Amino acid sequence: EPPKTITDTKYVYDYVMKRSMALKDGYEDNLFKYLAKKFGSQRVTDIFRAYNVGNWDAFGKTATVFWVVDREQRVCRDSWIVYGEDGHRLRERGSIGCKFKVGYGFNGRAYFGEHLLMLNDNVFVVEAPKTALILACKYFPKYVFLANMGSGRKMNDLEPTWKIYADNDEAGRKWEKKYPEHYVDWVSFYRDKGVEVNEGDDIGDIIMKL
Repeated sequence: EPPKTITDTKYVYDYVMKRSMALKDGYEDNLFKYLAKKFGSQRVTDIFRAYNVGNWDAFGKTATVFWVVDREQRVCRDSWIVYGEDGHRLRERGSIGCKFKVGYGFNGRAYFGEHLLMLNDNVFVVEAPKTALILACKYFPKYVFLANMGSGRKMNDLEPTWKIYADNDEAGRKWEKKYPEHYVDWVSFYRDKGVEVNEGDDIGDIIMKL
């Protein structure tokens, strides 16, 4: 059982993250393979390394590991997901999780990709790491894309110039109402161009279809 009270924030040793990225044969997770079909293996490799994405075994399958690193380059925690060949998360048990849990003191707050803020102040925030990676494959380093790691996370630390690409769903519409000064209506932008945008789509889904 985790301790009842956490007084100090813990951080993951840097070598643990780097070990997950030290891949002799390159990235072998399905998300990498899915993105490489559109953007090419070298581009996706460069983006995965820039964003501190690793691989490790999850119950016999290769998981994509998203490391959350803050502006001070401290490794806050991990989040891993097992994807199918179609680039969507598997819905079976044991396909999502984390090793370094908030309940054990790994409670540092940061956006996925936050360590890259030193490179650029043209910043867009999305919900999921996968969406951030898709956008980065197309536009980084001209823009930096952050993921808030879940629509329920409060974003009281949004900087004035940051923009939000919310998902086209109920949670995304709550973002629109709560952060109107940051919200970008990408749905109307693409629909005006004749692109079909369905309920539940995020901007990454649309880029992968174009």
